[in-house]
Amino acid sequence: MWESITGFFGSLFSPGGEYTGFFGIDFWQLLFTWGNLLILFLIIKHFLYQPVKKMLADRQSEVEETYRAAEEAKTSALAMQAEYEAHLKNAKEEAGELVRSATKKAQLRGEEIIAEAHQKSAGILKKAEEQIENEKKKAVNEIKNDISDMAFLVAGQVVEKELDTKEHQRLIESFIDDIDDLQMSDRQS
Repeated sequence: MWESITGFFGSLFSPGGEYTGFFGIDFWQLLFTWGNLLILFLIIKHFLYQPVKKMLADRQSEVEETYRAAEEAKTSALAMQAEYEAHLKNAKEEAGELVRSATKKAQLRGEEIIAEAHQKSAGILKKAEEQIENEKKKAVNEIKNDISDMAFLVAGQVVEKELDTKEHQRLIESFIDDIDDLQMSDRQS
């Protein structure tokens, strides 16, 4: 193991005892390597870094555009939601107004129907009362006619014969019985 350590440190020195560094690199070789590295860096920068940078910038603008579109969509959706809620509120108010209007119209129509029914019933009642009154008048007139006919009949009988008090009493009772019979027959019909 000791030999490997001395071999390592021994390689740092050239056979003439000059220090050459750890790897024994030549200055021209170092310059050439750095030049190659610089050329490789410029080639990579031109062919790889610029396209990647452009791709990242494009992607960044796409992401920003997507965020902007999402914000616009969100704003539009909120506006549409507010508009929808306003329309819904208006529709509810209109529906309520229609219900109130229909209820009021139905109530008014019901009142009209009731008023018409009262009017018709009053007309029917008045007509019935008039018919009853006419029937009463007709019955009274018939009774009057019957009474006058009977009175003429009695008067005719009185004129035909001279009446004594008994006969006169009998005729009056007969007349009253005839009137009672007439009234009974009128009540039954």
